Amino acid sequence: MNKTFYYLIAGVIILIAGLVASKDSPDPTILPVSKDKKLPETLDNYYPPKAQGPVFLFNMHEMGKPFTGIVVDLFENDMENAKINFKHFKDKYTEISKMVPEWKEYFPQNPLDELDLAMGKEDPQLIMQAHEKVGKVCGNCHFANMPAVQFKYHWADFSDITVADPVTKEEINFSRLMQYLDANLTGVQINVEQDQVENAKRQLSALNERFAALEEACAHCHDTDRYYYVDQRVKTMLSDLEKALAATPVDQTLLARSSQGIGMESCYKCHLVHVPAAAAQFQAK
Repeated sequence: MNKTFYYLIAGVIILIAGLVASKDSPDPTILPVSKDKKLPETLDNYYPPKAQGPVFLFNMHEMGKPFTGIVVDLFENDMENAKINFKHFKDKYTEISKMVPEWKEYFPQNPLDELDLAMGKEDPQLIMQAHEKVGKVCGNCHFANMPAVQFKYHWADFSDITVADPVTKEEINFSRLMQYLDANLTGVQINVEQDQVENAKRQLSALNERFAALEEACAHCHDTDRYYYVDQRVKTMLSDLEKALAATPVDQTLLARSSQGIGMESCYKCHLVHVPAAAAQFQAK
């Protein structure tokens, strides 16, 4: 294989490394990363309810396609179309840079000019080196802003969710439902330890009712069946809790295994996904 092919392979790796989130920090030599955690109000114009759809995101996709297309065409030794893709990318880069004036610093001109010059020289090695710098420009902005943007515009707000508690018959917020579920699951275990099995059964009954309410609450954000957190596996563990309490004496092994399974497969794993978003939304208010 010739040297050009190696440059192209290296370029693909560089592109992927630059665009996919990793443990690496953003490159301060490209541009400084803003420490302002607040998203600019101008961005609201490009997301619902002010816009009919995620307009800013769509524009990002339109910019990303020809940017990646440059590498694809170079890999195919198609310099003519690589230049066409660069032209599309450059036009979109310039357009997007003006959409949110507060983010002007995230669209520096020098890396773009370097890539433009390299494209003119038709040197794959120079093109990929310049392409990497522009990729880092994208990566810096994504590192600084993408999580906050996704949490604000693409995640529903947990504080907007209310649930009819089937036990107290009161309207409660999602956070309160979580607290009740935790109290019921812990109550089952505590009451068994205190040799109060009937109390444990009452806690389990409340847990089952509230778990059904939790599954229904998921529909506030999800319009498809849940295959985790509130799925049949977790419901089976709830049934096993009932079996453990029905045994004489209480089946401690089944009780411990089921309680731990619910805690890990439903509570803990759901929290890993949803708590960071909820915390970010709260901090942004």
